[in-house]
Amino acid sequence: MDGGGEYRRVRNYAKSGGSDGLKHDFEAAPGKEMPTNDPDRRMKELPNGDRIVARTRSEEGSPTLEVQPKDASRGNNIRVKIRYK
Repeated sequence: MDGGGEYRRVRNYAKSGGSDGLKHDFEAAPGKEMPTNDPDRRMKELPNGDRIVARTRSEEGSPTLEVQPKDASRGNNIRVKIRYK
């Protein structure tokens, strides 16, 4: 459950490459980078309206790329997280 009481499903995947792999995949993704106030986080809006967030650190410990659906408020609340090992 998140803070709003809404159930969110997450699909977790593992990929090799560590921080370099995360940086490569983030920069290869199409879309416009958006400013953040966190030096450990980068964000892009993809052409379809989804967002990707690259975090050099995560609660789990690995660099993570997360795909956040644009229509989460309409029931599509499945997030994809790729953990770079």
